[in-house]
Amino acid sequence: MVTAEQVRELRERTGAGLMDCKKALGQTNSDIEKAIDYLRKEGILKAAKKSARTTKEGLIMESHSPDGQVAALVEVNCETDFVARTDDFKNFCSVLVEQILRGQPSDLETLKKEKLGHNTVETVLNELVTRIGENLSISRFEVFKAKGDSPKDREKVGVYVHPGNKIGVLVQMEGDPSKLTGSLVKDLAMHVAAMHPLYLSGEEVPADVAAREKANLKESPDLASKPANMIEKIVLGKYTKFLSEVCLLDQVFIRDLTGKGTVRETIAKVDPSLRIVRFARYQVGENK
Repeated sequence: MVTAEQVRELRERTGAGLMDCKKALGQTNSDIEKAIDYLRKEGILKAAKKSARTTKEGLIMESHSPDGQVAALVEVNCETDFVARTDDFKNFCSVLVEQILRGQPSDLETLKKEKLGHNTVETVLNELVTRIGENLSISRFEVFKAKGDSPKDREKVGVYVHPGNKIGVLVQMEGDPSKLTGSLVKDLAMHVAAMHPLYLSGEEVPADVAAREKANLKESPDLASKPANMIEKIVLGKYTKFLSEVCLLDQVFIRDLTGKGTVRETIAKVDPSLRIVRFARYQVGENK
């Protein structure tokens, strides 16, 4: 019988994953040394040793349903951009994001245990590490699924991956389905990719972030000689400008021909019932 203590010891000595250690111990009658040999022969030990190496390159891949109701993004990282351009790496990323769209796993650990062909995702990844000779990691993934089967509350999900697969975006919207076109949602996803908003609106800016930004604005040297009543107005104006830079709805929409219309105003012109529910933006290596 494999005990938790044996698994812990094997993990500490090899750096291999939990399920790999359990399997190795099961195959070797809980003999630690034989289990290490088993991991080495399977290529898992080699993969585990590479896991300490930094992975800041990689690709972002997407997959979506034809009806625009479900879409997924995944970021898979490697050590060098050379590997990111190889067919082996690209194919793994493509197959992986398709699995994410189908299975919609709750977290990374669940994803790693899912089947990818005849093996688990984690085993396939470790085999790829051994074959390529670099550390590889699945950094994160996101699945947006529209809710509501009724035409009255139908939502749509848009997805966009910038050429080169270094930036990917998901946008989920709700409203009148006759006005909620795929092109509108995709245009908004492209906007998010280009303009990198941090929040949907000013209401979503955390209180500590807002307080810190206002405090920094008040300490600006050019306000030192201003009267107190003017300082508050100037700070408010500058904070409003800050929101227009970091909040999606307050940003100037990249496709607005006047160069002045915000995302909020653009959506309202199409139909006041339309609303952005949420968005996600991935850029390779940003969370490393």
